[in-house]
Amino acid sequence: MNKLIFILLCFVLVFCNSSCKKFDEVQVSDFDAEYAIPLVNTKTTIGELMNNLENQDYFTIDPDGLITLNFLGNIEGRTSTEIFEAISQLNGALIPIPDTLSAIPFEFPNGLQIDIAELKSGSITWGYEADYEEDITVVVTIPSATLNGQILRWEKSHVWTGTPWTIFETSGAVDLTGYTIAPVDGSFEINYYALRDNGAFRDTLKSFSLFFQEMEASYMEGYLGNSLYEFERDLIEIDFFENWAEGDIYFEEPQINVTVFNAFGFPVRSLTNIANIITVNSDTLALDSEFVAAGNGIYFNYPTLSEVGEVAETFFSFDKDNSNIQEILGAGPIAFDYDIDALANPDMDTTIRGFLTDTSFFRFQLEIVLPFYGKAKGFEVFDTVSIDFSEYNNFEYAEFKVIAENELALDIGMQFYFMKADGSIIDSLFENTSTLIEGAEVDGVGNAQEVNKKTTFVPLEGARFDRIKESDNIIVKASFSTINNGETSVKVLADQGVAIRMGMKVGVKN
Repeated sequence: MNKLIFILLCFVLVFCNSSCKKFDEVQVSDFDAEYAIPLVNTKTTIGELMNNLENQDYFTIDPDGLITLNFLGNIEGRTSTEIFEAISQLNGALIPIPDTLSAIPFEFPNGLQIDIAELKSGSITWGYEADYEEDITVVVTIPSATLNGQILRWEKSHVWTGTPWTIFETSGAVDLTGYTIAPVDGSFEINYYALRDNGAFRDTLKSFSLFFQEMEASYMEGYLGNSLYEFERDLIEIDFFENWAEGDIYFEEPQINVTVFNAFGFPVRSLTNIANIITVNSDTLALDSEFVAAGNGIYFNYPTLSEVGEVAETFFSFDKDNSNIQEILGAGPIAFDYDIDALANPDMDTTIRGFLTDTSFFRFQLEIVLPFYGKAKGFEVFDTVSIDFSEYNNFEYAEFKVIAENELALDIGMQFYFMKADGSIIDSLFENTSTLIEGAEVDGVGNAQEVNKKTTFVPLEGARFDRIKESDNIIVKASFSTINNGETSVKVLADQGVAIRMGMKVGVKN
């Protein structure tokens, strides 16, 4: 049985289960007598029942004692790996350098523009061809690659042997670990020249080319692209309505909360593909809000260039003021079906220069929040309890007496249906669904102000009692309405509860 419904039906189930247990203690023999059997004398608060539940993860209690249900979705996230993979596209491609002073365009997907990349691994190799008939020294400088403020510089001398020659030379892999790559206007600058005539003249080479290998960055800065981060579709189950039969319920302050932790140093916005409540009637109701409309979303906080390494937190709530959440969560929801992605630099404003580290991450989670503050009308739930009367055939009548004291501002109605094993209904305990006890009155903000008391007698005798003895199960059906016929919103607090004193008389007639 749903644990939440157990809280609301606690005294009913105690009634049924305790009755069965006490029956087992009565030894039936041939006599004409009447026996009074005390069944229940207990008071249970909502908070005490919550403490006895195996899983308390979805309950919270605020400082005023208000109970709230919390249903969490999966934690979704991304690391910096996807963006950092862009720089790896440079690896392995042979890049010809057409002139002694060259700027190689750095072009990446999704409009990514790198201002600075700090490398944790990688190398660069270049090769050239020359056919001078004199001594030369080849000098290579890369203004876009610096280590501790010094640009990368390489040179190699070639001594002419006096015969015609063509030089084919390679630098070998030059380690770029720890280097900072800083393109200028989106281009990687590299210069080379051949010094000849004892260094008096600078000249070109016949050909020059380079390639990168195993380039990986630990830090990147610039405009980091208009990338889409896709996440798995998720379903948050709302088992509050698991045993729902019919009726209306209205939460005053329901919420769908979005919590985001963002260490990406650039703007990110949500992109909602699906956001639907699924009801017990299999209806699908869409969450309606400007923050889920096409082209809109939730903008998440992010650390700036002066906050590298920090994590920015965003907490956003869909509530009654910015969405239709009251309407769709009042229709018997059993699940929230959603598919939400994230869009980097959604406005494609290239003037916003951001950053990313190899430890940066983006993580978010959704939560359905249902505070026990609202109103209900004819909200019905049910459960089935096994029972065995077979040992009590000698009894001819029974009478139940229930004294209930209600601190909750809920009118509680009850009906018990006696059922055979084949599912056929034999009888009901009450002629009509009975109001076991009315709810306590409340003040202007829904807080209960007094305790309501009621005594109920339920006689069972004769042919009716004989029929009921044939039952194998009892269907417990309970209806809950807030006071004033469900028109007043009330709060359910942890220290509120119901006190039940119950007894039973059984006997045989003279």
